[in-house]
Amino acid sequence: MAGIPRLQFAHADLLVRAFGTLQGLLAASAGDLQSVDGIGAMWARHVREGLSQLAESTISDQ
Repeated sequence: MAGIPRLQFAHADLLVRAFGTLQGLLAASAGDLQSVDGIGAMWARHVREGLSQLAESTISDQ
């Protein structure tokens, strides 16, 4: 998640605790992310977009 610009450690920590694994985070929708206490709609969309970009860049690197 370090590759997501402006993502604060506190938000990343909340999300990792809630979803447990990278697979869990990648499978989560913006709504799922927003359901975590402390993650608002803006951050949920930002994280979802960042995770999608990271997944795409990982696939294209292979």
